[in-house]
Amino acid sequence: MSTQFTAAVITPETITPAQRLSVGHLLAERYRRSWPQEPPLTAATEAENLFAGPQSEWCVNWAIFDGEQALAWAQLTGSQEHNTHWAALYLLTQPAAEDAGHGEALRAALWQVARAEAQARGVSVLGAWGVESYPGFLQFLRGAGFRQTLSNSTVRLELAAVPEKLLTDWTARPTADPYLLHRWTRVPDEYLERMADLQAVINDMPKGDSELGELVYTPQHIREREEQVALDGETRFLVAVEDTRSGKLVAYSETYWGPDRAALVYQGATAVRRESRRLGLGRWVKAAMLLWLREAAPGAASIKTNVAEENDAMNALNVALGFVPYATVSEWEVRLTE
Repeated sequence: MSTQFTAAVITPETITPAQRLSVGHLLAERYRRSWPQEPPLTAATEAENLFAGPQSEWCVNWAIFDGEQALAWAQLTGSQEHNTHWAALYLLTQPAAEDAGHGEALRAALWQVARAEAQARGVSVLGAWGVESYPGFLQFLRGAGFRQTLSNSTVRLELAAVPEKLLTDWTARPTADPYLLHRWTRVPDEYLERMADLQAVINDMPKGDSELGELVYTPQHIREREEQVALDGETRFLVAVEDTRSGKLVAYSETYWGPDRAALVYQGATAVRRESRRLGLGRWVKAAMLLWLREAAPGAASIKTNVAEENDAMNALNVALGFVPYATVSEWEVRLTE
């Protein structure tokens, strides 16, 4: 294997089927190394969805190959419309190449082209995520000038361990309750605008020192996300609470589950509008979600989620349910200079 590595842009038109599958194997093996306690990813599925993404975002992929074998992969992606100064960087090396001592050189080659692409697009800040089980990437981030902006605890809940009485208590509502619970796998058209408005509440959550800016959600964003989830072979379970006095949606919780990795459910966002807090709505949507998963996600055994260590309210809710921390995911950013 040569130690002079050259990164090249890959597209559906320029990559061979064997190379594409090799990138899928790289992504699956890197995930297995980083998260050995979780169901593995399927290389063929990762390869098939390699270039999938919402129309509202731009995306560039690179890879370094030794023949047909992928040694490393990177992706740069950002919004076409909002926070265009910011882009996300994903950069992974094949574990065998990393073990052979080529990780640093592979990352350097990909970083050179990704940084140049970002600057050419007028991006001034790049964001990335790191996990302690992939120390080579954390070392790269520090060396490239990234600074840590937020630390998240990765926590897991064993579904069978949740007390039945807790679920009963958290889903009990008073007589003549003005709040109505919805369960959706696809947001109805008549609720799209209201759901997009509710999702913006996520901006109340801790962001650390991030320069990303306010997250913007639109009906288009919701539909694009639903399409991407379907492409991944998964179902998005969404529980939302409506205040029937105003028609406004005031709380929600979402999870993602697929039969190919049935044992694991990923918990996405849970949020309650500021003016509707301390009414038990957060507990209600969390407990209602667990009850729904029992019915609709056969084989589901545990739920995984990431929560900012400084998010006291959500951490307290998760501890009460029985979530246990088992890893740390850190968020990083670097400001690009000419």
